[in-house]
Amino acid sequence: MTAQQGPWGWLIAAAAACGLGLLLAVAAPVAADSATSSTFLVLAVLAWLAAGIVTFVLLGVYTLADTKRQAHGLYISNDSQVATYRIVVGVALLATIAAAVEIALYFSKTIGVG
Repeated sequence: MTAQQGPWGWLIAAAAACGLGLLLAVAAPVAADSATSSTFLVLAVLAWLAAGIVTFVLLGVYTLADTKRQAHGLYISNDSQVATYRIVVGVALLATIAAAVEIALYFSKTIGVG
């Protein structure tokens, strides 16, 4: 019987999606001329999708695979995986909130103009 650890692949994929979302959320105000630019909206929506939807789906798949490994034999917990998981969740939450605020800013400035 060999000892198992959590699946790094899913966690790394979630961290990459989270990083992409954060990068897009930061790029939205930098790359666009103003908050009413379509570039601003596109980057903000892509950031929200990457940091929110994609990251949390990948974290869910990671959690499912990790739980299966824990249930099927000898499992050794890895502190660096736990720390990485928690960091990814925290950064993904912040990036998702930032992107949602950017999306709200875009619509408040474009819809509000009469």
